[in-house]
Amino acid sequence: MTLRVRYATVEEIPEALRDHYTQTESGAFVLQAEGLRTEDDVEAVKEALRKERDARKEVEKASKDRTLAAPDLEGLRQVLTEREKEVQALNDRLDQSLGRLRQAGEDRLKAAVLEACARAGVRDLNRTDAWRAAKELFSVDDGLSIVSKDGATDSGRTLDAWLAEVRQSGGSAWWDVGSGGGMPPSRASSAGPNPFAVGSLNLTEQGRLMRENPDMAKRLREQAKG
Repeated sequence: MTLRVRYATVEEIPEALRDHYTQTESGAFVLQAEGLRTEDDVEAVKEALRKERDARKEVEKASKDRTLAAPDLEGLRQVLTEREKEVQALNDRLDQSLGRLRQAGEDRLKAAVLEACARAGVRDLNRTDAWRAAKELFSVDDGLSIVSKDGATDSGRTLDAWLAEVRQSGGSAWWDVGSGGGMPPSRASSAGPNPFAVGSLNLTEQGRLMRENPDMAKRLREQAKG
C-alpha cells in the first residue's frame, strides 16, 4: 500500500496509521516523516519571499524620493537585510529537507529492488548489481511509489516484470544455472562486447556505460537495434 502524505479528515486515515499523522493549522492531517516536505514549509518560503520583495520595493521607492529622511531609509535597509536572512535560513532548511527526501527515495527504491530480487531468486552476491541496474531504469515519485524513468523503459513496468524479462533473456548471470520454475538457465557470463545486444545483454555494464560514457552507450544501443 502506498502511503498518502495528506488527508483532509482523520476518518480517511487507516486506523493503524493514524498515530503517524499530525493535524496542521489548515485542519488537514499530514504524514510525519523525517525529511518530508510539508505545505507549511513551502508556504513559509513563499511568505518570506513576498516580504523580501515588498521591502525591496520600499527601498527602491525611498531611494528615488529625495525628500525621505535618512533615518527612514536606513531603517528600510535594515528591514530588507533581516528579510534576506530569513529567506536564506528557510532556503537552507528546504535544501536539507530535499536532501533527506532524496535519500529516503533512494533507500525506498533499494529496499524494493532487494525484495523483488528475493522473490525472483536472484543470488545474494548479485543483488547489488541488480540494484545498480535498476537505478538506471526506475525512480521513486513524490508519493514514494516505484515508477519507470521517462525513456528508460516501458511505462508501467514493475520491478518483478523487469527481473523476469532479464532472466528470460538469458543475458545475466544473476541466477544460478538451472532450469527450474519454467525459466531458461542463466548464462555464466555475458558473450560479446556489446552489452545492449540480445546475445550479450549485460545490465550491469549498461548501467556503467550510461553513467561513465553516455555517448558510447548510445552508439552501442543503436548498433544492437541493427
